[in-house]
Amino acid sequence: MFLCTACTKQGGTEELPSKRYEVDVLFSPSGLGDSGYNDIILYGIQQAQMKHGYGLTIHLTDSVEKGWSIYQQWLVEEVGDDVERMMIFAGNDYEALLRQSPPEVMEGSKVVLFETDSLIPNVYTFSLETYGAAYCIGKMASEIAYSAAVLAANPEDRNLKHCIDGFRDGYSGGDPMNDIAVCYLAERMGMGYDMADRAYQLSYELYQWHSFVFPIAGRSNMGVWRYLREYPGRVYSAGIDGDMSKFSYQIIASLVKRLDLAIEEFIAAWINDGVLTDENVRYGLDTEFVDVAVSEEYKDFFAPLADGLEQEAIEREREYVYGK
Repeated sequence: MFLCTACTKQGGTEELPSKRYEVDVLFSPSGLGDSGYNDIILYGIQQAQMKHGYGLTIHLTDSVEKGWSIYQQWLVEEVGDDVERMMIFAGNDYEALLRQSPPEVMEGSKVVLFETDSLIPNVYTFSLETYGAAYCIGKMASEIAYSAAVLAANPEDRNLKHCIDGFRDGYSGGDPMNDIAVCYLAERMGMGYDMADRAYQLSYELYQWHSFVFPIAGRSNMGVWRYLREYPGRVYSAGIDGDMSKFSYQIIASLVKRLDLAIEEFIAAWINDGVLTDENVRYGLDTEFVDVAVSEEYKDFFAPLADGLEQEAIEREREYVYGK
């Protein structure tokens, strides 16, 4: 941490603002290293740090219980009046605990939760809406696959439900006879995101019956793409969080979530304006933070479908989320 001053034309000094900003980030257990969601969050926070110059502490744990203990210690730390600080929960593993024990209003302290779609008292939240982008991928899958399935982390994550519903509506076109299968790696909230070996085993079973599997399970997705590399054929998949086309030739497209950009905007608003909205902020396909990246090998094939698909998906997303 450096104290910087700048010379004025009159030979004096102009002091920088006296406030110090500190950011603590609590990652999901075993989250980093997934080449997707958590790594994108880390990149975004580091990029924002270089731009805005705040102190950064990263917390890595192997359990939610240990992570919650870190947060409890943060709550009772004594900080000076010149410090503005923020605790970021980088994922919704801690959502249930925050709802059970929401923080009190603390002068100079903010608590932020990524990826939830409803309000928690005294917690600032934002989420990236995936229904519209998943709808696009479902439409593409319907052109290339006779049957499709989703392999999801768990049934309790509402964000996953939005993604599943979007993919289902895009793939089936409203025809219940074209419905998708849904398979879960775990049953509880926050689980199923680090089970690549189990995802690999389930891929063998799912691909016996379906020619398209859309995995939405964090690092577990690697198990599906490993299966595709080891057993190539006329079966397909899609990526999520970032462009995952490098992991398999059979990934037709990726649902890209620009969490790095959303994080930078969020932190910039805190440091530059000092004001954050109390409402849940949601970014969808109609923003720069959510997109669909078609893999290079499939762009020509899907070109006829692309015209008008994004606008159709945006309208369906607005209807799904806001009922209009």
